[in-house]
Amino acid sequence: MHAYINHTPYHAILSAERSDLNDCENRARTSELIDCLETYGIKFKQVCGCYKGVMETSFYCILKDDTDLNTILGLAADFEQETVLIRHPETDSCELWKPETGEPLETLGEWTETTKTGAELAENYTYDIETGIYYIVK
Repeated sequence: MHAYINHTPYHAILSAERSDLNDCENRARTSELIDCLETYGIKFKQVCGCYKGVMETSFYCILKDDTDLNTILGLAADFEQETVLIRHPETDSCELWKPETGEPLETLGEWTETTKTGAELAENYTYDIETGIYYIVK
């Protein structure tokens, strides 16, 4: 598998958590993912994600090239994640990518700042802990 995107940099949102695991297991997986991101030299910050209505610790990653993209997709597959959100910051467009195939699954829309209420009405959103800003894709 070798995925590529025509323009860089791009951003990814990734989690190691799974809704079928307990808190202790998810904390261990999150710790392991942090170690992996640091080992591969991928810049990231921790955010709160809500995926399919379930809160999870997620990471907003800055990808500098296709190698980073493939690393992120490989980690997502290793951590048995359904999808990875890829954001193109220059256009704010977002896509869901399937880790196993390394290909876009679905184009979603634009990365959009919203209110806490607006985020809570959405099934999926991201909360930037540092800035206090909520984001949805619409």
